[in-house]
Amino acid sequence: DWEAWRPRWAFNWDTKDIYRQRSRALVQGQHPDWPAPWVEAAAQDQFEGAARAWMAGTLRLGQALQPRGLRGFYGFPDCYNYDFKNPNYTGQCPPGIRAENDQ
Repeated sequence: DWEAWRPRWAFNWDTKDIYRQRSRALVQGQHPDWPAPWVEAAAQDQFEGAARAWMAGTLRLGQALQPRGLRGFYGFPDCYNYDFKNPNYTGQCPPGIRAENDQ
């Protein structure tokens, strides 16, 4: 289910942190002698690479099945700017979040 996870490592917090935990455990199991920073970096790279490949494959499949159709991913990209009751709210995506989404 798309809502159960996010393709960017940094956005899998709270209950979605399980994906980061499992990714770290997978890399640690493959490389038990690696220090934690190496495990973290490899886990993030593998997770985001797999997410990108899955998203690209899904879009290719949609294109093959409906060549003239339009498609996208629900809730992605997301700006995480839900403070719309704030009088200074602009609706703009914060620069750091925009940079993450552009990956």
